Amino acid sequence: MRPPLRLLAVLLLPLALLLSATGLTGGPTPLTVVSGPASATAVAAAQRAATAATDSAPGPDAAARQAAVDADTVLAPADTTADGEDDAGAGCVARNGAHVCTHGNDAPPVGVDIRVKPSTDQLVADEATRTANRAVRLGLTTDQVGVRQPTRVPDVVLAKAAPAAPTTATPGDLVVQSGTPANPNLTQHVGTSCTGTGGDGKRVQVVYVTTSDQVDRYTQLYPLIQSYAADVDDTLALSAGKTGGNLRVRWVTATDCTVWIQHVVLPPGSLNDIGTTASALSAAGFNDPQRKYLLFAEANVYCGISEAYQNDSATDNPNDTQSYGPLISRVDSGCWNSPNTHSVPAHELMHSLGAVMSSAPNATPGMHCTDESDVMCYVDGAGVVMRQVCPADQERLFDCNNDDYFNTRPAAGSYLATHWDTASSTWLDTILPQGVTYPPTVTGPATITPGLPVTLTATLPSGAAAGSRLTWPVPTPASCTVRPVSATATSSTVTLLCPAATGVGSVVALAAAVSPRGDVGTATFTLPVATGTRALSIGLSASSTTPTAGTPVRLGIAITSGGATVRAGATVWSRPTGSTGPWTRVRARLDTQFGAVSVTVTPPVPTVYRVNVAADPLWTAGSPTITITPR
Repeated sequence: MRPPLRLLAVLLLPLALLLSATGLTGGPTPLTVVSGPASATAVAAAQRAATAATDSAPGPDAAARQAAVDADTVLAPADTTADGEDDAGAGCVARNGAHVCTHGNDAPPVGVDIRVKPSTDQLVADEATRTANRAVRLGLTTDQVGVRQPTRVPDVVLAKAAPAAPTTATPGDLVVQSGTPANPNLTQHVGTSCTGTGGDGKRVQVVYVTTSDQVDRYTQLYPLIQSYAADVDDTLALSAGKTGGNLRVRWVTATDCTVWIQHVVLPPGSLNDIGTTASALSAAGFNDPQRKYLLFAEANVYCGISEAYQNDSATDNPNDTQSYGPLISRVDSGCWNSPNTHSVPAHELMHSLGAVMSSAPNATPGMHCTDESDVMCYVDGAGVVMRQVCPADQERLFDCNNDDYFNTRPAAGSYLATHWDTASSTWLDTILPQGVTYPPTVTGPATITPGLPVTLTATLPSGAAAGSRLTWPVPTPASCTVRPVSATATSSTVTLLCPAATGVGSVVALAAAVSPRGDVGTATFTLPVATGTRALSIGLSASSTTPTAGTPVRLGIAITSGGATVRAGATVWSRPTGSTGPWTRVRARLDTQFGAVSVTVTPPVPTVYRVNVAADPLWTAGSPTITITPR
């Protein structure tokens, strides 16, 4: 795969106002998903249409919603180049070697003026009102539907820079987050996945972001944001259940397995736009490709905004591999807690998982869908026409007919069986239902060499209920990945691949046989790590060694052993030609899981670049260099 030439901005969900009541095949074309503030006209129209902020508030009619969006939407210029990729144009800015473009503004949710920051008291009061309304509807007491404790902040969360203490949890363990669910049909949040250390492997990091010239409300808002994040899991779990699945987000969690909210204070002006935010976060160290960052921003610029790649490849999808760095989703304060619609954070995070591809059956030009009711569907541009396909109560769930972007069991030959399906994202955990019956049989090699793939096959036992299926929950350690190879009605073959510097004595794969009624049988397969030393070959190339000054150069990195691709973490360093001073790190831990990776550099002077990989007893490797001399 070649590196992205451009990040494409896509209009995101303003969310309740634009919803009803209840990928291109080929190389990665990265895109940034953006939603902006509405004009005064659209805000006024939204306010006139607003109803009381309760769970039962009705949505606006379709004509009003479409009129508000049509009046405010300005599309970016179409691509006119022969290479099939958009180039910088009006409204586009350069960031990290790619282009971020804004497609235009859209209106906020009903009853929300995003220019007004909700006070802490207002947010707490909204929760109390919603709790009381839900209790009356369900015939319960307020204690039975949950009441938030907005001043309680776990000391373990505030004391640690990152959760590191290992837990004894397994993929089946669940921890229910405190707080009142936004979904009126739930009495409490669904259980959050509790696996590994809470910080290992691919994780979604929730971040409270403010600037140094604003009041910092981290302590007061911590439990509220924790519950807003749990709303995302509610949406995911109920949506997966439509097709027999049981999924959760792989959050960064504290040692008690509650969703961990990181605290970040950026310089003044860092929240003025998404490009500035991304640059400031990167400068603050938020550049880990093993993270997706879900930001709750103390700002009033957007409703929601998210980065994504417009790529519908069923496997090795850049929204999943994040080969070019982490993806950011941001929700501004007016849309943290949408009382009359679905979860805005769930909408934004789904974008960063890779929804909705423009090749999907019901896609809009702006990465949304036209078949209501659906979390991701709304009128995102002039000429987009909505169709009421699913009941209004599907408004809080993903993928109306499970045919555009999310299906845990897509039918053979269907669109989601042959294109990118976010339900297969490795940023999600498969949760095992309670009960153990009919464990599968797993076969594979005697050992594993981290960095090189091994093949495992799980087979359903005789006596398994007809229609049972095989799944592969997250292996241990979670930095290892499981990729499907083939499947039949009774067996499933996968490739297990771990990074070269895994640093464990053995790797444990887990297979599960799930019956149609939800009974689960599990089997573990332990692979001791092979001993001995192998030589790595590190290839380093450049698109040009004598570029015109100011022209970006793409450095290509390939790590192999005996002709086989090795998954390893490559680090790129640089220093001026002829210098004997220290090396400067350019990029850390570029994952070569899918073959060659690349990084774009623009040296201002003749510069030497060097690549090395993480030290590991199993591997030995050199440190090749290449010199770039601008002319």
